[in-house]
Amino acid sequence: MNPAPASLHVGSHLPPGVQTRDAEPAVAQGFGSWLLFEADGQLCAIDSRQVRQILLPSGLFPLPGHNPHCPGLLAWQGRVLVVLDLGFSLGRRASLGQPQTRLLVCQGPAHAWAVAVDAVRGFHRDSALAPEWIPVSPGLSPPWNAMFALLPLASAPDGEVCALLHAPALWHGCLAVMSEFGAAADARRLHVFPEFET
Repeated sequence: MNPAPASLHVGSHLPPGVQTRDAEPAVAQGFGSWLLFEADGQLCAIDSRQVRQILLPSGLFPLPGHNPHCPGLLAWQGRVLVVLDLGFSLGRRASLGQPQTRLLVCQGPAHAWAVAVDAVRGFHRDSALAPEWIPVSPGLSPPWNAMFALLPLASAPDGEVCALLHAPALWHGCLAVMSEFGAAADARRLHVFPEFET
């Protein structure tokens, strides 16, 4: 993956239905607290203020049929949330079943949803959009089109680079890659797939 440099314009390459006003608060304000996690072996991050809770996967209820993109549902605070497997969606290596699998409950503009990730790595705090950020050009296929920048982490071993992801775009991208699977239709019949407001 070798994205070409480009100016960072939040919302300029978001999927249909995701508006600029839904952009990460951290990006819009020029600073951020990021939750670091692994998915398909890649270090990633989303705005920590959009993460409501980090859970063990033991509360997952399987959906009918077998769909590695969408392994099940989660009962959370009186609501039923869809759980998408981010590792499988990003690179075909399931996050669910990894030794340190966690479920991230995320809050969108109108709905909560959840993703399974390989592991949670902690938090990273930025005081400003640093010069070492590497903006990512539009045109990546879903769900990688949710990535708007790369951030080299000086504290990480071997100069590890973190992919910064726009949370609503990530949700739409994961739905896009699983749209041909039968379990997606099953979940829609259960009315548990949230849609971000436009």
